[in-house]
Amino acid sequence: MTGVNDAIMCRGFCTTLDGQAQDWFRAMPVESIPTFAALAKKFMSHFAGNIQRWKQFANLCYLKQLKSETMAEYLSKWKKEAMGVTNFDESDLVRNEPKTYTELMDCVARYANAEAAEKRKKEEEEGRGWSDKAPQPQEDRRPSRSRRDRGPCLTPLRHLTPLTQPVSVILDHAEDMDIVSFPEECLKVNPKADPKKYCRFHRQRGHDTNECMVLKRQIEELIMRGYLGQYVKRTG
Repeated sequence: MTGVNDAIMCRGFCTTLDGQAQDWFRAMPVESIPTFAALAKKFMSHFAGNIQRWKQFANLCYLKQLKSETMAEYLSKWKKEAMGVTNFDESDLVRNEPKTYTELMDCVARYANAEAAEKRKKEEEEGRGWSDKAPQPQEDRRPSRSRRDRGPCLTPLRHLTPLTQPVSVILDHAEDMDIVSFPEECLKVNPKADPKKYCRFHRQRGHDTNECMVLKRQIEELIMRGYLGQYVKRTG
């Protein structure tokens, strides 16, 4: 349309209209459009109420999660509102870690997935309410002994979930998310243990972090609760 006269511009613009806009154009009096500029001015004036108003960044400060709203629902609402902000600036939103808006969204998405998994687990447990009335195992009713007397429970799980990364790498991530519980007491060191090996989970020498069954058990429990799903090895 560059360089053409007003008559062609007006006729070309007419072909792009539909619905109410087309009805408005057809209702205009004959020979009431002297120039394309005049047509544009009338059009903008008539449909001024339909113009999308961009929100300011400060509007996001009032966007709060409702009590009845899940993290996933709130995240969807946040993304929708953020798309309508005119001066969106990541530096105004994130002053500490995570360092970028993308990292923040990834972090929130992980928590949303964990929340959904926790909700599903709770619903499944409520559906199996009869199991809560089952008698407790005999060993649970025995007199309790101190943790130091009985030592740590190192019995390996019958089935450990296959992982894509060593447990030492997963430990770093779990620590950053503040979902790992470090043991309060040290293990009893076997005299034959290798002093060159160090477990960062127990913070003591004698065995390697990647060999630590207590850490593997806790990672398995976290996976069952819906965390660390990105480290689960998928079949195929």
